[in-house]
Amino acid sequence: FEQGDYEWLADQLHGFTTILELGCGTGQSTQVLIEKGHNVIAVDKNSQCLDLAENKVQDFLKNWVDRKIGEVRFLEADYTDESFIDQFLPQQSIDIIACWNVGTAGDANVLVEYRELWEFFGYSVEDAEKNPAGVYNQTMCLCACLLGKKFAMPVNIVFRSPSNISDEI
Repeated sequence: FEQGDYEWLADQLHGFTTILELGCGTGQSTQVLIEKGHNVIAVDKNSQCLDLAENKVQDFLKNWVDRKIGEVRFLEADYTDESFIDQFLPQQSIDIIACWNVGTAGDANVLVEYRELWEFFGYSVEDAEKNPAGVYNQTMCLCACLLGKKFAMPVNIVFRSPSNISDEI
């Protein structure tokens, strides 16, 4: 965030008015998206992260006077849940789905909860034991892609990586 990553990512969404942000976490990306003028529906399952995100954005909005910014709506939900997919999403006017750097916020049981999904995407128990955060992140991003396919909307994803790209070259 301090290196301008979210600003760069938000700039790539120029032309999209309303963004469904899946896994908003503590709100760093949400803040940048509204600062860039996007309207955001920020979704996270983790209520603690969602509280932090709401507070971060509210503090930001108190001091923002330069120009018009986007609006934000926070929603506590599991975006893999059928009720979210079948009841909430069809009622929304969304231009693009963003799923950036989704994490687990230290929830050790998260892989158990989503085992059926990560197995559907081809991950093994060995994969999950070796890299639980990576398997979770990729599973959630792939779920975002399925939502995009179902509702015929573009998806912008960023996978979480345990190392810098330059470390992998």
